[in-house]
Amino acid sequence: MGFAYELDVDEETGRVALSYTHPPVGEDAAFDRSAIVVVGEDGAMERVACEDAPGVWCSYPAWSGGRIWYSESGAALDEGVLAVVSMVDPGTGEVDVRIPWATEPAAAPGGARVAWIAMDPETGARRLELGGGDGERVRTLVQEGEHEDIGQPFFSADGAHVYYVAVWPVWSYVSVLTSFFVSTAHAHSSHDVAGDWWRVSVDGGEPEQVTDLDTVHYDGRADPGGEWIWLATREGVRRVDVGTGEVVLERASRVVRALEVR
Repeated sequence: MGFAYELDVDEETGRVALSYTHPPVGEDAAFDRSAIVVVGEDGAMERVACEDAPGVWCSYPAWSGGRIWYSESGAALDEGVLAVVSMVDPGTGEVDVRIPWATEPAAAPGGARVAWIAMDPETGARRLELGGGDGERVRTLVQEGEHEDIGQPFFSADGAHVYYVAVWPVWSYVSVLTSFFVSTAHAHSSHDVAGDWWRVSVDGGEPEQVTDLDTVHYDGRADPGGEWIWLATREGVRRVDVGTGEVVLERASRVVRALEVR
């Protein structure tokens, strides 16, 4: 009766970080919170971030140099702030960085850079930001208004590009931005709006469309070899050749929501 939403694997140690909701305990309310946990070799889970309290949600774990980037939303934040991106040392629980009005962090291989989705406090419009390994902002990679909405960033294997999903326009889309990406459902990393993957250079420039699948996307990862990206979609796990655009459905399944490529 527990739920795991997103995952990331430490490239150095193989440890798995999860966004996780624990099963009901006694008479406590169930499924009203999530935490960042690290799974040991024996399968035991250790909470490393997020207050264990109703309405507190932590999600999108991303390993970087032995620490974990993650996003938090809900009851524990300052009034009016919808989400923050933070970095935690899983050994000590010390939080080193807090970026307000940000969500969905992604770490580059080796930890030299981090990217995240920033939100305008007034309008909710989203943009893609690039930072150094310490979270210090470097530049905006995708401006507000470039797409109807964006999300789910990840770095290419060489760290030279950031991939992201741009959704296709739907009715009254701005009015549902928050409910899909920031509210309680924010921790689930899924929605039902079709889109496609794009990428942009970490040096800036015009984004380019990578896929033309017009489907719901749940997660994406770069293949370590650099030639492919792997996608969890509504129809299953797909492998996409970034040079030719060839798409291979590797596993037909409607249940895969998160993946990791090793």
